[in-house]
Amino acid sequence: MEILNLLEIEHTGKLNYHLKQLGDLVSKGEDGKYSLTEKGRLAVQVMSSFQPAQQRKDLLTFPLSRGGLGKLLLVAMVPLFILSLFPLSRDYLMATRASFVLAILAVLLLAFGLAHIVPNGRPVNGFNSFRQLVAYGLLELTLTVSILLISAASRFGSLPLISASNGNAFLVYLAVLPGGLAWLAVAFRLEIHEFAELRRVPLVASGLLLAGGLVLSLAASPFAVNANFMAILLAFVMEALPIVLFLFTGVIIMECAFRLVEWGGQSNH
Repeated sequence: MEILNLLEIEHTGKLNYHLKQLGDLVSKGEDGKYSLTEKGRLAVQVMSSFQPAQQRKDLLTFPLSRGGLGKLLLVAMVPLFILSLFPLSRDYLMATRASFVLAILAVLLLAFGLAHIVPNGRPVNGFNSFRQLVAYGLLELTLTVSILLISAASRFGSLPLISASNGNAFLVYLAVLPGGLAWLAVAFRLEIHEFAELRRVPLVASGLLLAGGLVLSLAASPFAVNANFMAILLAFVMEALPIVLFLFTGVIIMECAFRLVEWGGQSNH
């Protein structure tokens, strides 16, 4: 009974089975108590010699939580992001390719890093008001215009230390960062992860962009010599179409990364 209670075994049959498996490593004395044989004590010594090695192995492993892994990926993204903004070679073609590859790697680390740190969405979530939705759309549009202005300045050499060869990096960041940061704000504050709701942010941003183009076309038409209002508006819409596409790509890429991380976490469990 003492052994049964110590090992928390309910049935004597199970205990007898394990004692039988130990073989000549244990022996039963005349008083009915079990003790280690000489071979059993030697086995204990051998097993004990491996314990420090196992402890050292445990010290070499760094189990990371989901949030910790996300922060590690974000830290690793920073040097790649910085390097992508500067020419790494005197050869224009090589510098352009290096900048593009570094930007892709930085964006991937950013997407999966943020996907690890954002909270899971609640079953039913949506925007509290249309005004709130417009605010997030305006945020995404502002970030897009900012990157466009920085990219234009870099291409024309107006920004110091940033070369025109890094234009491809800005193209990658234009396609991901505005929508990605808007997605981050929505995911953190509202915990929305439904595509039907998330797509409303780039839709509003696109509407604001086209509304701005309409106002600018109206303002510019009196000063245009060889073009009327419709021609100016059509030219603006054609130029704005790639930007409208980019407004959606960032949100889609970030949400896909989040869902991939969620799927991976569920499959591990």
